[in-house]
Amino acid sequence: MQRIPDRDTFYRLAEYSRHASRWNFRYDYEALAAYTATHRLNPDVTVAASSVQALSDLLDDIDIPAHARRYQVHPSHRDTAAQERAELDLLVGASPSKGSGARR
Repeated sequence: MQRIPDRDTFYRLAEYSRHASRWNFRYDYEALAAYTATHRLNPDVTVAASSVQALSDLLDDIDIPAHARRYQVHPSHRDTAAQERAELDLLVGASPSKGSGARR
């Protein structure tokens, strides 16, 4: 049985890094870029590297957007939220880039 080069470092990346919850890690003995990671929420996204450090650096640079979360305003705060939105709309309307597409 073959051993994974840098097995301990690869294990720390796959189990204890900040990427562990978002990516599935795999090592392929026959691949040129043997260390791979597949995004758990978007399995169409897979990255590969020839070393653990390169894979770690690559994952640090990738920012896969998370799913948008909907937040509801508590009924007792709806008036305050509406007032804040109105004030923001006034600020956006008063901005110098008003005519350049800054408004919704």
